Amino acid sequence: MSRVTFKADGPGYDASTAIACARVARLAYGSESGVRRLGVRHGLSLVWHKTAGSHFGLALANTEAIFVAFRGTNEWRDWLTNLNIVVGYSPLGGVHGGFLRAANLFLGPQQDGLLSALRRSQSGRTIWVTGHSLGGAIALLLAAHLEVVEGIHVAGVYTFGQPAVGSLAFRRHLSKKFPGAIFRFINSIDAVSDLPGLYISPRPLFLHGLTHVGNVRYFSADGRVYSRKPWVVNVIDQVRAVSKWGGFASLSVHAMKQYIRQLDAPPNRTTEST
Repeated sequence: MSRVTFKADGPGYDASTAIACARVARLAYGSESGVRRLGVRHGLSLVWHKTAGSHFGLALANTEAIFVAFRGTNEWRDWLTNLNIVVGYSPLGGVHGGFLRAANLFLGPQQDGLLSALRRSQSGRTIWVTGHSLGGAIALLLAAHLEVVEGIHVAGVYTFGQPAVGSLAFRRHLSKKFPGAIFRFINSIDAVSDLPGLYISPRPLFLHGLTHVGNVRYFSADGRVYSRKPWVVNVIDQVRAVSKWGGFASLSVHAMKQYIRQLDAPPNRTTEST
């Protein structure tokens, strides 16, 4: 297991930074002792971790950067978060209420809060925020809060298999705050990143659609990478993925280990295309 290397300054897409974020996002599924042990093997030290309800977040650092990551859906209680679609109000616009509530669990002035940890540990380091699935949604909302509300600069956000998070207003405002710094990875026919998101506005009662924000990196079933989601290729992938993964292809390709496998593929298989 190699030490992480990455483009430490940001912004703009960098493949080594994507791999570093993916590895840290996967570590968020481990135990505290496992995170510490594997973090050292990656050349990173654990500077913060917190369990908040069924959710888990961590921050790993080296001399150049801090990587903040959040765990995705991992137990039945996480579905209470996923299914809480009553609107939540962020400073940038309406968002999925369950995701916002989960993100807020990691904030606050308490000593075990993320803000305290970042202020203690930043010391010239760049901050990168990442997560897989539900963890990617939490990552995006927390990155927005850090940048907009707390004035803590986030160099970039890399998420994997992330569901839709916010309203059109949220997407518009966040895109202005993070120009060229948010990257959302989709693995072939990943069901979670493909599903349309919804939220309910209680006054007046209305069902709204959620939208995605950021730059896409799409892994096709044959191993190529696209800097947008190519709809023709996606249709072809619907057939390819089933033959490769079986009847549960759209869930199989969602696993974090599959995103890492795609990122670690040889360069001749992952030549970026448009």
